[in-house]
This record gives sequence, structure tokens and C-alpha cells, in this order.
Amino acid sequence: MGPGTPDVPVVVYHDVESWTAMLLLDLVALVALIVAHVLDVDIAEFGVMAYCLLGSSAVLALVGRRRIEMGPAGIRVYRRGRLRLQRPLSAFSRLKPMVPGVVAIVFDDGAWTWIPSMGQEGTTIVDFLSATREPEVVLGPTRGSNVLEMLVTALRFPAGTCVGCSREATTSVEFEASSGWDFVVVSWGVVRTLRAPACGSCRSRRKRLLRGAYMLPVLALLYVLPGPWSPVGQPDPIRNAAFFIGVLSFLGLLRWGASWCDWWGFGLWGFSLSRDTSRVRLRVRDAGLRHDIARLARSSGTGVAAVGVEGTMFDL
Repeated sequence: MGPGTPDVPVVVYHDVESWTAMLLLDLVALVALIVAHVLDVDIAEFGVMAYCLLGSSAVLALVGRRRIEMGPAGIRVYRRGRLRLQRPLSAFSRLKPMVPGVVAIVFDDGAWTWIPSMGQEGTTIVDFLSATREPEVVLGPTRGSNVLEMLVTALRFPAGTCVGCSREATTSVEFEASSGWDFVVVSWGVVRTLRAPACGSCRSRRKRLLRGAYMLPVLALLYVLPGPWSPVGQPDPIRNAAFFIGVLSFLGLLRWGASWCDWWGFGLWGFSLSRDTSRVRLRVRDAGLRHDIARLARSSGTGVAAVGVEGTMFDL
């Protein structure tokens, strides 16, 4: 199968993957609002969420749910069971980023439709469309001497070889590529999970590095706790400094700790997605591994595809 040819007959997207589940959530929200009104109970933020859920469901029911089918025969968009838009696959022009998590499928004649770039169905569609393009690889010096950028569907690692030490891979390790902003439980964007072959030793070393990194803020915060080293009632600038160091280190590790450990343990850093989530950028320290990844992206290769979500595997 040549470059740019998806090895999937038809991929399908629905506006709501589970209409029944949404109806059940609507019922729960409606009952909660009625009970809160009868008992005169203020449910604050939950009330706002309930109204938003009911409102979005009403709009979806009014305009009709879409069904988008894509395959070698073309791209078809249905609403209420009727064909509303049809174009050949060759008419696909580009993915246009909208708000984080949503992209527009734009055709050569200007027609377009939107899909979320997250969730299994959404990422399957994005990967399918991006796989119709040539897997161009951008690398240094324009983006840095050790930076690679390519289609997510083209990213592959040498099969059977640990990305950390080049020994035989016996397991796998997961990396996160993100577009937008993500911090602990608050996110504004899209996160994709990428998998690479690894050996047990490198995988364990990565865990030890992460645990060891957290020892600095833990020890700093332990020093802040009352004890014989901190006389009561006396200002202690060292304790104040330890408190700020502990808090800032903890927040920094929550945001970048995994990436730092990936760099020290595997020589891989900075997985990030383009705004339309179709391309991934990564920094590879080892020149040999960097060359192999670029080579596998340009050819059919025998590498291990980084994207392992069901329905998003393409033979490029």
C-alpha cells in the first residue's frame, strides 16, 4: 500500500456516540432541576450544567444528528437520514482548527462540516483524513537539530527495539501528545496517547526518576511542618523559602514532570499536536533513533505505529 492510502474501507462518525446515554443524562438533569425547584434548593453549578445539557440536547434534536461516512468512495454527510453533503475523497482540502477540540473539514469548493478532534470516532476521522496526505517529515535545522514533525498516523518506532537503550523491547511505554493547554484535571485542548516499544529496565527507570523528582518538593514541605528545627513564634526565612520551593516544584512537576523524565529516561521530549491535531512534533536526542523514525515515516516500513487507538491504524 503506497503512501497516503488509508487501509480502512469506511470510517463513521455520529454527532452523539450514544444517544441513549445522553437521554438518560437529560432525564437525571430534569429530575434534579424539578426536585431543586420543589424543595427550593440551590444546586449552583450543577444547575448550570443541567440547563446546558438539556439545551444542547434540544438543539441537537431540533437540527438533527449527523452521520458522516468516509472511505475510498468519498465523504458523505447525512442529517436525519438524508444525504446533505457528498464529495469525493480527493476533494478534501484541509482540516481547519476551530475552538480547541473541534476542527472543520474543508473541501476544495469551500464546503465544510465540523467534527470534534477528540474521542475515538473523532480521532479516527482526523487520522483517516490526514493519512490521505503524503507523510512529509520536517526536521532540523529549521525546527531545531533534533526535532521531528510529521503526521500522527506516520509516526512509527523501530519494531522490537527499546527507544531508551536500543536493546530488545519486551513491553511498551506511553507518551502523551497534546494540543492546547492541560494542567492536572483542567484542560483546554486535545490529548493523544502514543505508544513506543521499551524494555522493562527503561520503563522501571522512568518510574524511579518520576518518584525521585517528587522527593524535592516533599522534603521541602516536610521542613515547613512544625518541629524542633522551627521555633514557634520566630520568623524563619529558610522555612518560607522551603515552602515556596516546595509548592512551585510540585506544580512544575505536575505540569512537566513526565516530560522531563521522558527526556532523561528515553531521550524523547516535547510531544505536541498541531492545532488541527493531525501532526505531532517531538524532540529525539539519539541521532540513530531520530533517523529511523524519519525513515519509517517516509516509507511503508516495519515499525510499530505510535497511535494504538482502535480504528486509527493506517499502513502508510
